[in-house]
Amino acid sequence: ELDDKLFIIHSLLNIIWATGFLIFWRRRQAELAYEWNTLDMEQLEDTRATYKGQLRRSPVTNKYAPYYPAWKRLLFRLLVTMPMLIFNLVLVSFCILIIFRFQAWIDRQLKLGHLPSLMSLTQLLPKILLALVTTVFDDVYKRVCRWLTDKG
Repeated sequence: ELDDKLFIIHSLLNIIWATGFLIFWRRRQAELAYEWNTLDMEQLEDTRATYKGQLRRSPVTNKYAPYYPAWKRLLFRLLVTMPMLIFNLVLVSFCILIIFRFQAWIDRQLKLGHLPSLMSLTQLLPKILLALVTTVFDDVYKRVCRWLTDKG
């Protein structure tokens, strides 16, 4: 019962600390932006060079800005992004399953005594393989994300 009360107090203190930190950081961010003369940098940013859209007058700023219909973005997400996402999830799950099965096979072989001389190396092999697969997939995902961002 004491743990429950302490847990509640700890949670409330975390909320107060996080709120205070955010308030402090916003103030500090504004100070730094003023010191570094970067207050309105968002307004100076150019649109992405690969962004394609028709020039239309914006009802908010009354200036011409590229416009890309929402239905085209949604269509791209449904027909390209989602299938790629599902494919990548299935591929990663399959690779991880294969590596786990490989680990189980190595463990079985070690218990049966078939791999005694290379025991330490064979136990590390699936873990090394998983690290390599993760690194390769990370690189592939970055490229796919850049492509999807530029196209979508």
